[in-house]
Amino acid sequence: MILLQEMKELNVQLEDMNVHVKGHLKIGLPQIIGTFFFPKVAKTFSKKYTEVTLEIVEEGGLSIEKLVEKGEVDAAFVVLPTRSKELEEQLIFEAPFVACLPKDHVLKDEKQITLGQLQQDNWIMFDTTFALRQVVLESCRKEQFEPKIAYNTTQWDLLMALIRDGLGVAIVPNPLTEMNGQNLCVKKISSQYIPWKIGIVVKINSYKTHALRAFLKIV
Repeated sequence: MILLQEMKELNVQLEDMNVHVKGHLKIGLPQIIGTFFFPKVAKTFSKKYTEVTLEIVEEGGLSIEKLVEKGEVDAAFVVLPTRSKELEEQLIFEAPFVACLPKDHVLKDEKQITLGQLQQDNWIMFDTTFALRQVVLESCRKEQFEPKIAYNTTQWDLLMALIRDGLGVAIVPNPLTEMNGQNLCVKKISSQYIPWKIGIVVKINSYKTHALRAFLKIV
């Protein structure tokens, strides 16, 4: 398997000897991150490098990391830090998590809250393939409780809709509430700072084509 991967990389290097930037890139894109970053990046890149095609590979963040490790995806946007020692990471964006509550929640008049104040609530969580889920669980454990999970979803707009209809609470990256936080109660978290760190990753020590290096520069 390793030999096949090395032969594949050698073929890519031989094809890439021409410094003219062209080719095909597979970019891993978890559902939530893609909404914020990829359209602007793709527009800028495609305008400058017209002979490079971009293929989007959509999976949950943890699944995307595995695809980069295997060399099946050239680069990916992921939540940092990753759990892999085989990936080279570069931070590109950071924003805080906030608490998202139904508008009639008992804490609606508080300026900010702790996660511990939500331990008796039902929680709406991202699916197990999402790196965001691990961030949420670890943050709750820091305040000595396990959230009571009522629903799991891969769709951030559905997550928001479930909160809006009073079916639970969640903590989410603040940019999500800026896009789809209407008729919700959004609170700052006072008990800890929970960062949503977004980065671009590639496989460590793998050959970077001219096209890939150009894409990373644009990012």
